[in-house]
Amino acid sequence: MMPPLVMGEEGTAEVQRNIAKAQELKVEGNEHFKAGDYQLAMRAYHQVCRPPPTARTHYAPAITPARARAQIYMYVHGYALNDSSLGGFPGQTTTPVSKSEMVTIRELKINHFCNLAMCHLKLGNLPKARLNCTKALAIDEKNVKALFRRGRCNAQLGALDEAKEDFEGVLRLDGSNKEAARELRALKAAFADHKRREAKKFAGMFEKLGWSNALIVAGKEVDVNFERAARNIPNIDVLPSAGANVYDILRRDVLVLTTEAVEALEARLK
Repeated sequence: MMPPLVMGEEGTAEVQRNIAKAQELKVEGNEHFKAGDYQLAMRAYHQVCRPPPTARTHYAPAITPARARAQIYMYVHGYALNDSSLGGFPGQTTTPVSKSEMVTIRELKINHFCNLAMCHLKLGNLPKARLNCTKALAIDEKNVKALFRRGRCNAQLGALDEAKEDFEGVLRLDGSNKEAARELRALKAAFADHKRREAKKFAGMFEKLGWSNALIVAGKEVDVNFERAARNIPNIDVLPSAGANVYDILRRDVLVLTTEAVEALEARLK
């Protein structure tokens, strides 16, 4: 059994240097952001460093230039909380650090992703902004800043249900958050507009098919968006296969069954 992996003075100094450099880059990025230079801000936030020598030399292969460009943890990549009770183990790819150092590293990673997300938002790169918010939330699922920014991304990308969930999550964590409450109010109007457009689209399609008075029976579950749109179309009903009944069938002129609905009804009649 290998002896416990303990950080020496040289390793501790290397960790502190990397943390200090990451904090320096964070400040530099913030200054560029305040000046409105989001590209330079991203360059600072996205600054790359090879893993610390202990991790690179003893545990992990050297980072090639191509792989280095793919790293996004700046100067805080490749560290894990030191737990001497577990001891070292062959092939370990992380460098152990103290609890206080790990707290700082964790916060730097969260700030890194949140700040990158804000830069992408400013530049209109919504998918990348949303991705960075999700990465921040993978580290801290209760991070209000990341949750709010992802909500804004989802809202602008048309993912209204996901946006609503994010903003409601913000309010659960911070009930006094006025921005999240304002975004939720705006979402109500967006939902209403979306329903109108969907209803108009399906109404036109049903008219072409001659379904002016119809019952549509779906499978086990009804598509949420389709059901919402159908609610706003007069004389159109949508039901899951389990909800199909004689009364609803007889009150409409046309009965439409999906393939899944036919299979489900056949199984019920056997």
